[in-house]
Amino acid sequence: MSSAPRSVWLHNPFRVGGKNRPVVCVMGKIKASAMLKSIAKKSLNPIYLRRAVRLHRNRKQLVRCKNDPQLKLYAQLFPSGFLHYGYFDNTAICPRDMSLNAITDAQLKYAEVLLEKVLDRRSEVLDVGCGMGGLVGMMLKRGWKPVALSPDAHQIDAIKELYPQTPTIQAKFEDIDVEEHRGRYGTVINAESLNYLHLEDALPLINQVLKPEGRWVICDFFRMDEAGDTSGHWEHFEQSVKEAGFYFSYKRDITPHILPTIAYAHMLGEEVGLPVIDFSLEKLRGKQPGLHYLLEESLDALLQKMKENLQIVNPVDFQKRKKYMLLVVERGTGETETAGIALDRKGHTPLSPDEEDKLNKMM
Repeated sequence: MSSAPRSVWLHNPFRVGGKNRPVVCVMGKIKASAMLKSIAKKSLNPIYLRRAVRLHRNRKQLVRCKNDPQLKLYAQLFPSGFLHYGYFDNTAICPRDMSLNAITDAQLKYAEVLLEKVLDRRSEVLDVGCGMGGLVGMMLKRGWKPVALSPDAHQIDAIKELYPQTPTIQAKFEDIDVEEHRGRYGTVINAESLNYLHLEDALPLINQVLKPEGRWVICDFFRMDEAGDTSGHWEHFEQSVKEAGFYFSYKRDITPHILPTIAYAHMLGEEVGLPVIDFSLEKLRGKQPGLHYLLEESLDALLQKMKENLQIVNPVDFQKRKKYMLLVVERGTGETETAGIALDRKGHTPLSPDEEDKLNKMM
């Protein structure tokens, strides 16, 4: 008798020859010849080949943000409704001591730190790139008036279901109707969504949709290397903000507080992901050498691409090339409040004297 768990035998929906068999046994019957026939059929048949070429040529024309499967996966991994790095008070935490629950707690802390910069709590707050509605839910609990914007259909549908009382906008920020939103918002928030904006179009629009005393609250990473490509580059963004008639009323580098999440992702990739992939490729080489031979170059290229992507979340490399900033942008000119790391007794980012004064006037 097999040592497979009894539940596998009793509840396995796959039946072979009228008998329940473990899934692994059924899968073991799949022959490489069937896979090879499928590949050959689509490679040699002109109809399939033309379709493959057409799909490849049109790949960049697909609008990824309309229903992004990657964002949907993140939402399943982090059901809290947040899709950002999070904020860790303990910046020295070891990746091995972390868990998905720790990241969820850090994401909640991140949202709290961000919302402390919202001073006008009576006017509507536009959450640009709202994710799965984590910030929206927190604002509703505080009695605020959030408006959720995302070009992703899956995200907007989720927010409509969770928070039907919340206005939603399924569009890119740059595509919204200016007249409909002119002077409507006391605050516009970009939490890890700034780099999706086309800055030349977004800056004038920010100016138009904010109320006279409105604030633009930003939390995102910026590149610090030489500005060959200006997208996401700190110096380019800083200069563009000033040229558009804004100034930074608040700046804070919170890179150390988001690095634990990056270190955790890097550890999982290095110590779990790559070893599992290497093992799987070796099994394929041993069990299906013919199929492995046909796919070898593609598999090697895929593995190399994964290693390159893993380097993006190398915490040492990230800290050298990027910094993660919490920013408040306002109209006009003024002095910038550059915050240190110290928090108040409740663990919150302390407001500057100017922010305290503005908040008191709005209450």
